[in-house]
Amino acid sequence: MVDVTYLVQDMVDHPDESFGFKFSYLDEIPYKINLYASSENPDISLWPELTITYQVSTSADSPLTSEPVRIFPNPSSGLVHVQSSISNPIQGVRVYNSIGQLVKTLEGSVTQLNISDAGMYYVEILTEAGKTTRKVVINN
Repeated sequence: MVDVTYLVQDMVDHPDESFGFKFSYLDEIPYKINLYASSENPDISLWPELTITYQVSTSADSPLTSEPVRIFPNPSSGLVHVQSSISNPIQGVRVYNSIGQLVKTLEGSVTQLNISDAGMYYVEILTEAGKTTRKVVINN
């Protein structure tokens, strides 16, 4: 199962920047041949099934609305700067890979991140006002 909470939240927060989902296998060798069938196929065992898991924000972890948070440069070669206003200091950062796995947690006033592996990441910034998630691309 893949948790797409941050993908869905990003699509809701930034619909003009969202282009949907792309699913791919980490290792395609065992999957050289796949059979896909529509839900009109008489054999229901061949009907495609997709389960999407996401969470709706609650008041305890509400998304930021009034205080902007910046992440730059984006794309980056690995060093990413995180910036928030003085009135809304950063309290921590969580970094998730493109399949929603937590890959890094930093606590306290974070101003920069080092992400060594190339790929797309979701950076969740925690502040007194709540949390927000930004997408960042690392090109090494």
